[in-house]
Amino acid sequence: MELEEAKGICRELIDKVASKAEAWRQSAPERANKEFTSWTAAVKSVLEKIASREQYRYESLYSNREKDIHEFLVDFTWWDPRNKTTVLACECEFGNVRDIKGNPGRVGEDFDKLLSVKAMFKLMIFDSYEAKTSDSQVKNILDTLQQHLREFGQHFDGEIYILLDTRDLNDLNRARLWQCVIKQNGPDPSLVLSEISAF
Repeated sequence: MELEEAKGICRELIDKVASKAEAWRQSAPERANKEFTSWTAAVKSVLEKIASREQYRYESLYSNREKDIHEFLVDFTWWDPRNKTTVLACECEFGNVRDIKGNPGRVGEDFDKLLSVKAMFKLMIFDSYEAKTSDSQVKNILDTLQQHLREFGQHFDGEIYILLDTRDLNDLNRARLWQCVIKQNGPDPSLVLSEISAF
């Protein structure tokens, strides 16, 4: 998977996740009492639809009781059954609204799962909460994830990491996506997360 293709998938998530989450909440209010359950369900729904397209035809693996399928280490994967490879690995961590200060650590913990999965496209979706509190969490989250990238010892040349902040998806002018493309195998303490345009 190339970087532009990965960015296109992120743009589609930005366009569709909020409305899908709201529709899911409306259709299943009894299940939507857990924080961000509807957001995670919406992400999975959009990614599954993309994976089924003619140019992909990937199997979508994630926890879903109704379909009797289970996630493999991360929240969502695209599995290419023809080549026996994981194409995309995705983790969602929307944090805890009652403990905002602990959210960078929560996001970092889930990001560690992405680091250890073999996939060319690794997508981390989180909410920075800046619009909801006076605390700025996006910098703390980015600093945490960049440090985890730098400390990891098993990078593979060509891996694409993209971070997507779901905070206030209607604000198209704010920073929302960051990337890191791995250029060499092994550890790299110089890795940097760079802001990229969502559109």
